[in-house]
This record gives sequence, C-alpha cells and structure tokens, in this order.
Amino acid sequence: VQTLEAFFECHGNLSQTAARLHIHRNTLTYRLEQISTITQLDLDDPDARFSLQFALKLRPVVKPG
Repeated sequence: VQTLEAFFECHGNLSQTAARLHIHRNTLTYRLEQISTITQLDLDDPDARFSLQFALKLRPVVKPG
C-alpha cells in the first residue's frame, strides 16, 4: 500500500517514488511488477491506475463487514 500511495503521489515518476521510499529504482520496479501481477492490472494503463488509485482513496471510508 505504501509503495502504491507514493507512486501515485509522485504521479508515476519512478525516480521520485524510489527516492521518497528510500529504495533503489529497481526495487520499486520489482514491487510494481508484483502489484501488477497480484492485481492483474497493467499499471501502464491509465484506466487501471485510476481504478487502483480510487480504491486506495476509498480504503479509509469503506469498512469491511
């Protein structure tokens, strides 16, 4: 979640996101690939990014159960 939040806050800029998270850019790329695999969403697709970002924004509002 932290990786995705930083990714969106940095408007998808990998270098800025890696710097914000204090990780290597390759580590960030690996994490994003894992997220893409798990969610089955292509993070290069603007609609998929929007859906994921929207879901993250709703997390505090929507309570399970």
